[in-house]
Amino acid sequence: MTKHNNLYGIFFMVVNSFALATLYAINKQLLKGLPSSQATFLYKLTVFIFIAPWVLRKGWEGIRTPVLRLHFLRGFLSISGSLCFAYGLKHTNVVNATALGYTEQVLWAMIGVFYFKEKINGMKLLAILMSFSAMILITVPGIFESTNDSSTINFDYYYIFVLAAAFFWSINATIIKVMGKKSVKNEVQAFYGLLFQVLIAYPAAFFEWNWHKIGGTFFSYPTFAGLIDLSTFSLTETQMIQILMLALMYFIHVFAFFLSMKYAEMSTVAPFDYTRLVFTCILAYFLIGEVPQYAVQYIGYIMIICSGVLLTTAERRRRKKEQLEVQIENV
Repeated sequence: MTKHNNLYGIFFMVVNSFALATLYAINKQLLKGLPSSQATFLYKLTVFIFIAPWVLRKGWEGIRTPVLRLHFLRGFLSISGSLCFAYGLKHTNVVNATALGYTEQVLWAMIGVFYFKEKINGMKLLAILMSFSAMILITVPGIFESTNDSSTINFDYYYIFVLAAAFFWSINATIIKVMGKKSVKNEVQAFYGLLFQVLIAYPAAFFEWNWHKIGGTFFSYPTFAGLIDLSTFSLTETQMIQILMLALMYFIHVFAFFLSMKYAEMSTVAPFDYTRLVFTCILAYFLIGEVPQYAVQYIGYIMIICSGVLLTTAERRRRKKEQLEVQIENV
């Protein structure tokens, strides 16, 4: 990989980060006037409508797949993560939600250890511990404030939905890795992934549900209560523009990420994905007027970035060690 290509890879990763930050900021605005489930469904449906003709240009043979169950599982995990993230984003600070979303990488590292039997070293362990410490700083910042007001240290349970999204997305990444080994084309993955996401999201968006709390806890379970009257459903011109902008940012994110991986190794460009947090801070301030309330939360952001860099470094060293072992075996 040449230096020139690495620079291209870094550039497209930064573009990817900006697109995601813009997507989060616009989604936060859209969620002010729509339920999170409906906003997520409409955004995913718009993306699918645009991508389906391109994928189907080769006919039905182009989407023939022997792993339909894996596509369904990936769609379920992806939309579950999106619904959880949107619900958490609706009720929390967009910068904090973005930062907590990075725990997906830590969960992915843990899955690598337990599922793919990868060895855990000191750097990975430190990254995991650092990431969980950062989660405490971000979600319960008031615990470090010298005040007698106990309300400042209450945990915001809406962050659980953001963390649940990271959990679903980390398992989804595992499915993508498995499908990659089965040589499933990216466009086929995108088509079926979005198709099942739209189908699964529709009941959440347009069915009525009664929610019942479990034993006085924060958690609830739903029961079906009927269908939403679609004649009463409408979108404003601003909301339609926001949905189209979300779809556009999604396309930019996907293609920029693909080009970044094309021009450079993941270990080279991964640290630049954290520019997303910087872009989110800037856009949240100018578009939404949101800023983190506690100084310790900024420390949490830095710790999450450091943990990600540690994981990237550990992965780079692991690959170099494997390549060296292969070279020795071939001597």
